[in-house]
Amino acid sequence: MWESIRRWSICNHDPNRQNVNNKSNSRSNGASAETAITTSRRASPRVKTFAKELAFSLNAIKINRGKASIEDFLILSRASNFKRVIFIDSLYGNPSRLRIYDPSNLKLLGLVLIKGVSLWREIQSRIRFRPRGVVLISEGDPIEHVISNMLNIAMVKYAKDVPQGFGAISLMVSTDIITLRFIHVKTLRDFGPIIRIRSIIKGEERVFGLPIMKEDRKN
Repeated sequence: MWESIRRWSICNHDPNRQNVNNKSNSRSNGASAETAITTSRRASPRVKTFAKELAFSLNAIKINRGKASIEDFLILSRASNFKRVIFIDSLYGNPSRLRIYDPSNLKLLGLVLIKGVSLWREIQSRIRFRPRGVVLISEGDPIEHVISNMLNIAMVKYAKDVPQGFGAISLMVSTDIITLRFIHVKTLRDFGPIIRIRSIIKGEERVFGLPIMKEDRKN
């Protein structure tokens, strides 16, 4: 794990690679190489695949956690200038929760409790597309601001406002579930996993979904 983060940090800060990084990672409007994603220990193959697909969709970096504690991982992520760290937890071999941290102050920003996911490889209407970044297309729901802040991504009002080479996050919000999709704006096809969210906790406040259950509080 340590070597994985160090390797990313060295490559990202090597002046000889600056032009390459500027071409492949835009830092202006999306979560481009500013987000680190990892899993809980002994993750199942399905959770590992979900982590890879989520990192690909967010243009983030997936890093093997190894035996590092959460605090150790966050401290090294801060030293590598990551703006967000996402820990993927699992239950019965499936993704169950996203814990989103700001490594600059080691603060837990919130929890995203997952009802279920469809992996990209399981979606029929998928497209292979590696975004330079992602933005969230706003429909005016207040929960969009919560997710935007948690993930450190910008919001736009219309699909035409999505920067060239970027993908879009689309949210379908109902009374008891949020469906999050990664959409290629020109084809309207999925380029990432579909995440069905049953609850969102911002800090200690539940801002969407059902009350927190006992297992949701476990680290």
